[in-house]
Amino acid sequence: VELAEALAEQEYVVHGKLEILPTALSASEKLRVRHRQWPPVNSGKHRQQSDKGLKDVMDEEMGFLD
Repeated sequence: VELAEALAEQEYVVHGKLEILPTALSASEKLRVRHRQWPPVNSGKHRQQSDKGLKDVMDEEMGFLD
């Protein structure tokens, strides 16, 4: 339960109980839409730019995207 709650808090999963199933289903649809936008823009090919300086690398690692 603790893991499920932690993952839900970080918006990786939806965690709930059967008593609030309609709310959980609505939240899962919102999460599905967000996940369709994955992978984030700071992964994969977006990270393979050779003309980056130290500032660009640090900004990317810290999550500061333009």
